[in-house]
Amino acid sequence: MPDGLADLGILDFSGNQLTAFALPQGLESLQLLSLLGNHLSVFLLPQDLPLLETLDLGRNQLTSFTLPKEAANNLQVLNISDNQLTSFALPDNATDLQKLYLISNELTSFQLPDGLTDLETLYLSGNELTSFQLPDGLTDLETLYLSYNQLTSFTLPDNMTNLLSFSLAGNQLTSFTLPHDAANLQSLDLSRNQLASFAPPDNIASLRSLSLDENPLRSFTIPQGWTRLEWLDLSGTLLTAVDYPNDWSLLSIRGTREYRSFHLEISPDVESLSLQSRWLTSLTLPEGLTRLKELNLSDNPLRRLLVHHRMNVENLEIYGFPKSEITRYFAEGQISIRPAENGQVIVEFSGGILQTAESLLGEWEDRPELESPFHFSPSAPQKFFRVRPAF
Repeated sequence: MPDGLADLGILDFSGNQLTAFALPQGLESLQLLSLLGNHLSVFLLPQDLPLLETLDLGRNQLTSFTLPKEAANNLQVLNISDNQLTSFALPDNATDLQKLYLISNELTSFQLPDGLTDLETLYLSGNELTSFQLPDGLTDLETLYLSYNQLTSFTLPDNMTNLLSFSLAGNQLTSFTLPHDAANLQSLDLSRNQLASFAPPDNIASLRSLSLDENPLRSFTIPQGWTRLEWLDLSGTLLTAVDYPNDWSLLSIRGTREYRSFHLEISPDVESLSLQSRWLTSLTLPEGLTRLKELNLSDNPLRRLLVHHRMNVENLEIYGFPKSEITRYFAEGQISIRPAENGQVIVEFSGGILQTAESLLGEWEDRPELESPFHFSPSAPQKFFRVRPAF
């Protein structure tokens, strides 16, 4: 070994085309080793690396790799993503590990040892895991990505109080329960699974992003406590309606392919509403959206937009639909019926078109020619009236 290498702290050979590489003995001061982005199919890590903190072997062609216990004592960051590993075992003395990246390998099973109490980041996306279990005690874990594996079930342990970002996208889950104590979670991705229902707890007040797209969901209610939610992806589900909390001021939602006609039940305090989708053909905005300033309907084959007749759209920024084609509707009408002289009846109504029927269970007929007040002489034992909104 050349003179001076015994004190070497950083060794970075990333982004080359190395097909073979061997470290000399005696690099006892080495803290960072990066071989990212080479063509290594085999790499043997020496044992005498007691100070090694960061090891980056990502984007190579490794089919196997053994991390010596002696080199794992102080290891804090380990990246072996984008290789071809079919198995990997983390030594049980790697208790200082903070970040572990094993993305896009061919792992069919993987087990974390106990004692990883400092672990903050775990990426296992893009493998072939059919089962995976987290050990207890990972209370510092902030980021957990298990997306695009073959998991049919997964249980998130209790006491994951520091978890901020969690993804199980692209698996085969038919059910999932989010623990109540994951109260600091900010991003949750459950897209591309087989979830027919999802009932999250209402105390996840920090959640900002929720992806449930490409699941066979038929119903979903957003908990009242999720007041910070800004992004909700429901594309590719079977939903036809979504219930919203009453105190949202900002919401971005991707509509689903089943939203051919979509009626929103939403807080009157909403200021910005995004319903980007490729499937929405009709949208009815509810009455009372007096604070709405921006409406994004881009990328929809929208043919009809219905707004309440009192809604002021002059100052509303609308993307994806021309204001000139907006249809106004009236709120559900009011009707009163009272007797008059000479055996006549007076029908007074407002807010729509009067309809008549001979029976409550019969067919209702529009009578657009009738204006309020309407006088008529009864000629049948019974007559029924109602008002429908004038779309």
